[in-house]
Amino acid sequence: MRGRIGVSMKYSWERPADDKSSAGTASVRARLAAIGLSRLVLFLDFDGTIVPIGARPEDVRISEVMTEALDKLGRRLPIAVVSGRPVNDLRRVMGLKHIHYVGLHGFSYATPGKRPSWLAPRPPRRMVRKWKKALEAVAEKVRGAWVEDKGIAVALHDRQVATGNRRRLRRQALDALQVWVREKQIRLLRGKRIMEALPPIDWDKGTAVMQLLQKPWARSRVPVYFGDDITDLPALRRIARSGLAIQVGSIPDAPKTCLRLANSNAVEKVLCDMVKRLDGPAFRDC
Repeated sequence: MRGRIGVSMKYSWERPADDKSSAGTASVRARLAAIGLSRLVLFLDFDGTIVPIGARPEDVRISEVMTEALDKLGRRLPIAVVSGRPVNDLRRVMGLKHIHYVGLHGFSYATPGKRPSWLAPRPPRRMVRKWKKALEAVAEKVRGAWVEDKGIAVALHDRQVATGNRRRLRRQALDALQVWVREKQIRLLRGKRIMEALPPIDWDKGTAVMQLLQKPWARSRVPVYFGDDITDLPALRRIARSGLAIQVGSIPDAPKTCLRLANSNAVEKVLCDMVKRLDGPAFRDC
């Protein structure tokens, strides 16, 4: 997890939502209302939280209702989307001007209308190219596997790999990266149907969120974090101490104080409810 060099074999497996989703949504709504919406700062993961996870990153589409809810809220409250995607990819997919974007698991950041900057040091590009080449050599031997170059990180995706081949793919990928693991020149991060090679720096979504909470736009507000994957755990754990941590779906080892929403549809309903509280019942489609 955070700052870890090495290889945990645990994945955050996607689990079906239970029938308690309505109760979970009501509980989250009540807690947010009790805090007072104008006092909040919102942090949301993207894939699996704002949108359902797609077969490939380029396949996802954000709903019109979610877009309108985030746009309306972003004009009244500070909102940051915190993702493993690059910032420019988030901006392209979401198209919202009033949102702060945090990309690459907290390494990069952009304020509304500004170019991305770096919250943590970047690795040499030549090193990242070596990671990419090593993983591509593995992926080309397994049908459905593919490698994504994120600039400072490289991701190996296995969502389209046959279930019986996934363990072999992971084992071969770990073997291919072992030289950098031994030399502590790489950090491996696991998520839903993905393994990422990142710089060996003690930095993650939680570190980034805590740094952003010192910014004038977030300072003195109550933080709320929505996330669906083990990559969100560092942020959920930190926010659980001082704000509201909300897991989307089921995340192994999530803080016991986390509230829970069933899926991205439930997140959408909660955000729509927040808009209604701020603007009255005229918000359409919710």
